[in-house]
Amino acid sequence: MRLSVLFAVVLIFFLVPRALASDLVLYISPLAGFRIGFPEEWEVENPPDTVDPTLMLSARSGEARIWITLEHRYYPSFDAFREQVRSDILLYPGVQILGEGPAEIDYVPAYWYMFSFPEGEKEMQGILYLFFRNQGFYRIICWTSKTAFDMTFPTFQKIVQSFTTREEGASYR
Repeated sequence: MRLSVLFAVVLIFFLVPRALASDLVLYISPLAGFRIGFPEEWEVENPPDTVDPTLMLSARSGEARIWITLEHRYYPSFDAFREQVRSDILLYPGVQILGEGPAEIDYVPAYWYMFSFPEGEKEMQGILYLFFRNQGFYRIICWTSKTAFDMTFPTFQKIVQSFTTREEGASYR
């Protein structure tokens, strides 16, 4: 089961197109310097107004959420950041890591953790992406109910793959 989840995540991650899909609304954070797309049926709950933002996106149905955070804390390396986040995840009661592996976001190496956790009477499932870009450590956390996760996962992937810190029209990597 764990291997099939890992294979599905890796396969879908690399098959999702890199270009911003025309069905996504573009959100630009001028202070934090990133852009991300999200479906029209989603909304921005709390646009960040600081350089150290937490942007919350949510489906209007209330069934799915995404947090995007930029940390300016010092970590000696991306691996140190990844290990600290793994330790942080396991501090929460009832959290289980279901899978993990390498990825790529905005043309830089990234890492993901798939996890489940209880929230009241519901069982939730999420995926957390970590990466280092422009001197900042980013976390993109996506979650929904465990029963809706498989159906929502392609939307999560589309949103995550739309993330960029590059200038519009720039051709550098």
